[in-house]
Amino acid sequence: MPPATDGACSTSPVGTKAAGLRQADDILNIMVSPALLLDETGLILAANDAGRQVVQRHPALFVERGYLGLRRSEEADMVSKALDRIATGHEHREIVVLKSRPGSPILMLRLVATNLVARGIVMMVEDLLSEISDIHQLANLMGLTLSQTRVAAYLAQGLGIPDIATLLNRRETTLRTHVREAIDRLNLSGQQHLAICTLRMARFVGLMQTPAPPDETP
Repeated sequence: MPPATDGACSTSPVGTKAAGLRQADDILNIMVSPALLLDETGLILAANDAGRQVVQRHPALFVERGYLGLRRSEEADMVSKALDRIATGHEHREIVVLKSRPGSPILMLRLVATNLVARGIVMMVEDLLSEISDIHQLANLMGLTLSQTRVAAYLAQGLGIPDIATLLNRRETTLRTHVREAIDRLNLSGQQHLAICTLRMARFVGLMQTPAPPDETP
């Protein structure tokens, strides 16, 4: 006959999840950036104050009953695939860039796997149009063209070339040329060095917000 189990020491999936959510609240509230805890289906389980403000400001990001969802089918498909790759363990983190809508900012979603709840995902939301407040000033300070500076600023925010190409509606080869020319002009060691240099320069001159919206010039 198996030994009796003390009820106070036993755990259940419900109890474990509740404990995880309490811990998630504590962790999310430490974070300054908007952050939400999702399950593998995109259901919002918890959020910090900044994250709740995002839900209120950008209702198009969410569908009924508090699920992450998007009205544009191609963006909904991108987010769904990113959630699935993290939930199945194929990726630990994903970045999804959502193009601007009229009157709305360009948003970047950073999705990161977490063990706070089973197959949980922490989503951080960044407003890319509130990043560098004066791209022209930064370009002048760095001695780069506007196009080179804009790409460098997005790199400094953690975006990859494919994401930037989608965001700016430019070819990856064109953007790689801008990056290569910026690296050569500043005598840097590579793309990561360019991103770090750009971020440091933006912070140094107080332009703590990053790329301005793209203009029509190449």
